[in-house]
Order: sequence, then C-alpha cells, then structure tokens
Amino acid sequence: MGVSGRNNDEHMSSVTVTLPDGSTLDVESGATVEDVAFEIGPGLGRDTVAGKIDGELVAKEAPITEDCEIEIVTEDSDEYLDALRHTAAHVLAQAILRNHPNAKLTIGPYTEEGFYYDVANVELDADDLEAIQAEAEDIIDADYDVERVAYDREDALETYEDNAFKREILETEAAGEDPVSFYRQDGFEDLCKGPHVDSTGEIGGFEVLETSAAYWRGDEERETLTRVYGTAFPTEDELEQYLERREEAKERDHRKLGSEMDLFSIPDVTGPGLPLYHPAGKTVLRELSDYVHGLNRDMDYEEVETPHLFRTELWKQSGHYDNYVDDMFLLDVNDEEYGLKPMNCPGHATIFDQSSWSYRDLPVRYFEDGKVYRREQRGELSGLSRVWAFTIDDGHVFARADQIEEEVRRIMTSSWRSWTPSASTTRWRSRRDRRSPSAATRSGRSPSPSSGTCSTSRTSTTTSNPATARSTARRSTSRSRTRSAARGTARPSSWTSTCRTAWTSSTRGRTTRPTSP
Repeated sequence: MGVSGRNNDEHMSSVTVTLPDGSTLDVESGATVEDVAFEIGPGLGRDTVAGKIDGELVAKEAPITEDCEIEIVTEDSDEYLDALRHTAAHVLAQAILRNHPNAKLTIGPYTEEGFYYDVANVELDADDLEAIQAEAEDIIDADYDVERVAYDREDALETYEDNAFKREILETEAAGEDPVSFYRQDGFEDLCKGPHVDSTGEIGGFEVLETSAAYWRGDEERETLTRVYGTAFPTEDELEQYLERREEAKERDHRKLGSEMDLFSIPDVTGPGLPLYHPAGKTVLRELSDYVHGLNRDMDYEEVETPHLFRTELWKQSGHYDNYVDDMFLLDVNDEEYGLKPMNCPGHATIFDQSSWSYRDLPVRYFEDGKVYRREQRGELSGLSRVWAFTIDDGHVFARADQIEEEVRRIMTSSWRSWTPSASTTRWRSRRDRRSPSAATRSGRSPSPSSGTCSTSRTSTTTSNPATARSTARRSTSRSRTRSAARGTARPSSWTSTCRTAWTSSTRGRTTRPTSP
C-alpha cells in the first residue's frame, strides 16, 4: 500500500476486498477504507468521504481486518447525505453547548430526513432554538476541519467523568474498544465512530426544526431528555425545497384534518393513544371495513370474532408472551394474569383447534376485524399513526404443506389488486353507489378513505423553531460554500403492510406457532 505509506512487508497478512463491479483487491489487514480507495486510484482516494463494508456505512478511517465487500462513498453517493447530516448533528451539539454549557450530550444520529441530538440537563423554548440556529450558522461559516482522534480508554472515561450517558455508551456499544474514536471540530469533541464530512463548511443548508421529549435508550423508565431535531443539505436550495414540502405536509397532517373534519379526537381524559371516532370518522371506518370484508369474502375467508382479553397462558402457549410481554397491557383478575390482545393469531389458532379436521378440509381461512392493544411508549404516540388501540384486518390460513405456495400466490394477487387504483376505486364506488348518503355527507362533510391517512411522525412536538416557517426571502443569497451541482432531495420512504400468516397443519392441535403478529 505504497500510496498510504504502509509497510509492504511480504510477511504482512492480507485480506481480500470485493468491489461493486465484482473485481477483487488484496490489501494489508488493518488497511482503512481510504487506503483501499487510494489503491484503486489517487483521485478516488482524495474524493473519499466514507465507505460501506458489507453494506454498513463506516468512516473512511475504518480498518479492514477480514475479507469483505466494500464500496467507496464520495460526494456523488447517496450516503454522502448521511455523513453530512452526521456532521450537522455535531454542529448542533456544539451550538447547544455554546449557549447552554451545563447541558449533557447523549446521542446524535442522522435520520432519513435530517438528524437529532438528545441532551439532558436543559429545557429549550422557541427563543433558545433561534439562538442555537444562529450559533450553528456561525460554526458552519467558520468552516472548521472535522478530524478523527483516538484516545486511550482511560482518557475517554475521564473525559466523561461527569456525563453518565457517555460513560454508559463507553461501557456498552464501545465496550472493549481501545483506543476510542472521537471527532473534533474547533474546540468541540464528541465520542463517535463516524462517518463525517471533512469540514463544517460543506453543510450548505442547515435548519433547527423543533424539540420534543425523549427517553434515554427509548426506555420510559429511564431519564427524560430533550430531543432537538434538525435537517441539513449540501445546498441552500435543497433545504428550501424541503422546508416548503414540510409546510405543505403540515396542512395535510391527518391530526389537523381529523380535528377540522370532526373525524376523531384523543382527549387527555380518556388516555394517550386511545382515539375516539366521531360520527364522520366512524363512517370512514365503516366504509373501509365494508370494502375489506368484500375482499376477504372474495378470497373465501370466513369471519370470526375473538374477545379483547385472554388469559396469558394462551400467549405463553403460542410463544408470543416471551416476545411481546413488555408491549402488552396486563391485568390481575382473581389472582390470574390476563392480557389485552396485541394480535389475533392465538385466538384464531384456538378456534381452529376446537374442531377435528381432515386433510381434505384444508385450507381453512379465518379473518377478523379485530381491535388490538399495544403498549407503545408514550413518547412514540402520534395521532393515529402510533396508538395504543387500533383495529386490524387480520387473517390466518391453516393449510397443508403442499398448499402453501398456492395460498401465498392468492394472497399476493389479492393484495396487488386491492392496492391497484383502478380496481380499488371501481370497487369502492360501486359499493358506495348501492348505499344511501352517509350522515357525514348529509351534514356537509366529505369524508373519504384518505381523510384518515396516517402521518409517519413518531414523536409529538413540544417546541418549534419559529424561524423555520419564515419566508424564504432571507435565504435569497446563497452561501459561498453552496455546491454548484444540486443533489437529490431527501429520500422518501413509504410502506404498505398486508399480512396473512400461512400455517401448516396435518391433524388437530399440530399447528406451527407464529413468531410474529
């Protein structure tokens, strides 16, 4: 590895790295991602920001100690945005400490839409966020170099003598690491394994967004922290586009629409995560339920109903108890433990088990519009997207092993048809044409299936940065560091979920147990 200045002793052990094009390269064990990039070519070495080892994003300083697949990350890679936002999280942390020296830093990862940093020993209001924003912009304008430094383990522990959160990280995620990786910019240092961009000035657009409460380690029994959210992009224009989309999304937020259209409410008096559906909201639910019932009947599923409550012995028998007990609502009834059902699987299996079946009777298909209860952490509850009580269209198939392939094919075909706009819209309209106008329509409201569309937000906001909603005029002059080549905007994520669990059975009572709901 002459380019990196490593000793090319022929007795030095080597490892083989596989590149994205399938070619391989032998390098010294312990060579870094950056070393590999220089071995491929000097230009790539100079452009290296980070790397991916067996699919995991790592710092360019990460050593390679065994055979692996490797990918070099440059400014043109999708992962560059992750590294840039990771650096932006450190800029946020440095700005917080400049304004609130007594704050205790915990963790600050990048996310799909930006980044956040959890801090303790500080409460922040809107004015604080504006001051932090201004401080962060100063740090970015200063264009500080971002450098990786390594400390002996004892020195690292001493650095965080007064920060129990960082010491816990050193004793868990970083247990056994010696030396320990830190990243430094100006006089600020943070325990971190990377990756990061080379300087704070690479951040073209930066915005502090809002705060919320969060639990340390996501455990509601642990300390309550202040989570500060932000986002960052390589250019100011990309930030502006994101903020405009964000404001538009707020107008479409199902929580806002739910209130305006009188669809549902979640009052404090009834408890968190327990929505009340008003007449118009129930109309939407009924239409959705009728539509799904039709799909199930077309698929030859038989409707069943199970109670909201079971003895926990059933959950232990099915195997769910060990995996889901922490997310269940448990009750003591006459010295027996009961639980509100978080899924319908064991109930359907028990119904099947009440009869004797011939192999000729299979497959047997059950479905249920069942109310289930899951004890999500309070900090994750948000409108209808994360709740404690919700209705799930749940189905289970009891089939012979030779029938599974066909059952899966039927399920996938039905799922595809139900999500095809032309098919689902035609079915929806034909069903509504046979019904009288709903109460909501007669009252002047216009509920529709999309009225209850769930937001993907997972934590409730307590404080927003007022500067975020201001006119984009103040950004008309781009910073000199803005990159000339505009990158793609924040990567969207979407999901759909259609679940049918296929179980095999040859005789009564010999069903396989599900491992997940």
